[in-house]
Amino acid sequence: MLIEEDKIEFSVENVEHLEGEDLKVLFIALNFEVYLAGPDKYTIDDPFRQTLLSSELFDAQKLNVISDIDPAFVSANASLASAFAELVNKAKHSDGTCIPRCSGGRRSLQDQDCSD
Repeated sequence: MLIEEDKIEFSVENVEHLEGEDLKVLFIALNFEVYLAGPDKYTIDDPFRQTLLSSELFDAQKLNVISDIDPAFVSANASLASAFAELVNKAKHSDGTCIPRCSGGRRSLQDQDCSD
């Protein structure tokens, strides 16, 4: 409840102190732009990123998450590979270029051809 009411300051320390993956996912999802400014500061792994993809993030935010997932993890996980492909397909414009993603110093598909 405190997370949803924005009563807890979003910080690396507070994310690390949360017990339970669901609370961490909610906390990051509600503060995604702050998280995106420095995702390497947080101790999260690919299974956590997969759970984050199931959260209420916008598709543009999910594209930022998938850019950090190890391709070998995607290949070994059929359900994630399917969700990954669906998300990338939804992100295409009719001309084949990608919809711009959230910025924040992260890798971007913007201005790239997504037809591969």
